[in-house]
Amino acid sequence: TLPAFNKNVFVSVPDLTLKFSGTDPYARDRQITAEFRSFINHVSKTQRSFFSFIFYDSAHGFCAIENNNGPFTPVIKKCDRFNMSNTTDPVPYFNRYKNSLHLVDAQVGEVINLLKAHHLLKNTVVIITGDHGEEFNDNHHGYWGHSSNFTHYQVQTPLVIYWPDKKPDKIMHQTTHFDIAPTLMETVLGCQTSADQYSIGSSLFKKNSSPYIIVGSYIGFGIVEPTQITNVYSGGFSVSAMDASPMKKIQLNNSLMASAFQKMRRFYYFSTNTFISRASDRP
Repeated sequence: TLPAFNKNVFVSVPDLTLKFSGTDPYARDRQITAEFRSFINHVSKTQRSFFSFIFYDSAHGFCAIENNNGPFTPVIKKCDRFNMSNTTDPVPYFNRYKNSLHLVDAQVGEVINLLKAHHLLKNTVVIITGDHGEEFNDNHHGYWGHSSNFTHYQVQTPLVIYWPDKKPDKIMHQTTHFDIAPTLMETVLGCQTSADQYSIGSSLFKKNSSPYIIVGSYIGFGIVEPTQITNVYSGGFSVSAMDASPMKKIQLNNSLMASAFQKMRRFYYFSTNTFISRASDRP
């Protein structure tokens, strides 16, 4: 429900599971894997095509995991977010974060092994990614976590794709989450409609490189160029360098800005009788 997938992309899915019981994110993640196991056991019997979306939360909620012990030490026993500053040692927090990723990796491993056991890897595309990065004062400006800037520490995510019958490859050009839907629509589902009719991205296999990418948070959005980031909020905008430091000399590319704003308007509908409070509530 946060982001509000139940109100947008999955609004038409009947009996959508919104919550799992559990004392911490990892306990709930394990229940997600268990439910996926039940789902695959059913699918393999019916031999029907399927789409599944598994949203693990341990990495996002790494401070809430009760027994966050793992191979990476030293580890902070309890996160003290309110006292984090530019002088806080990031290593114990970063290790706690990496230990949570270690837990998520184990769940992903169970999913892969489950697909393999049911002989589904021969005709199943598997995509592994994240929704955002996590900063540990990497820019040395006192930023921690996410949603506080649009530098690559907070917005860059891994993207690993297993694709049957495709040779191993590395995608070296800049990509965004917007590219995933066109990739699946064109290559898996055989959609011949031009991707610009339903997305602002393009297929990962076309190797198109945009001069900018659009990123967003709950309070604003950013237009990231190779040398600067334009941060847009409800009350105005600011321009920062790639390390989030303020820029003294600001120069905007008017045609690039116009292109970015036009893209963001293409698939949003604003009703005159509706007050839109945050990005995740937009239709």
